[in-house]
Amino acid sequence: MKTTSNFFMTPEETAAYLGISKITVYNYIKSKKILAFKLGNSRWRIPIDEINRITSLQNNGT
Repeated sequence: MKTTSNFFMTPEETAAYLGISKITVYNYIKSKKILAFKLGNSRWRIPIDEINRITSLQNNGT
């Protein structure tokens, strides 16, 4: 998936922004419900475009 933004959030920032737990974010990453990129051994980054997609799904009740 191509992103149109160079801005990324950590799973912790994403959890706070979406109002869900950090563990839920990691579960979404594992199940591929959220697109994320792994940097090094343990650092994940989530594109802002992906967070916007999830937000729009939440707003639509899906």
